[in-house]
Amino acid sequence: MQFDFQPYIGAGPLRFGMTPVEVTDFLGVPDDTIVRKMSPEEPDTFEYIYLDDGLLFHFCEDRRVDAISFSGSSSLIFKGVNLRTTPAEILHKWISEIDPEAELFEGLDLQSNRFGFVTYSPVEDPGIPPDWIMIFRRSGHALQS
Repeated sequence: MQFDFQPYIGAGPLRFGMTPVEVTDFLGVPDDTIVRKMSPEEPDTFEYIYLDDGLLFHFCEDRRVDAISFSGSSSLIFKGVNLRTTPAEILHKWISEIDPEAELFEGLDLQSNRFGFVTYSPVEDPGIPPDWIMIFRRSGHALQS
């Protein structure tokens, strides 16, 4: 599946703030659901995983999507560039030109708060694309710097 990424809005028809019902109406029943309990006082958060589509939806305490991860065969297009297939070193160079405040951390991982995404590359080979990319809403689930 191919999705056009719009920072802090979503990707294609996948929007931040969607409810679980809206996600399942679009993609069907998830392959897996993971529930996370941060503390006894806080409400549960949970994730829907769609293995074949390479999608993971993170629902925050208000039971709305606040982050979406793209991996596997999914394509995430941003400003005409497929973030999922662009080699890490090329992606880093390009993002640093359009977001000088983007941060590299733990080797090849990159976070852009300006555009609302983070990449993850488990293999330290700058010639291969990131393993997954997570987009997030403002004050959402992602790493905060």
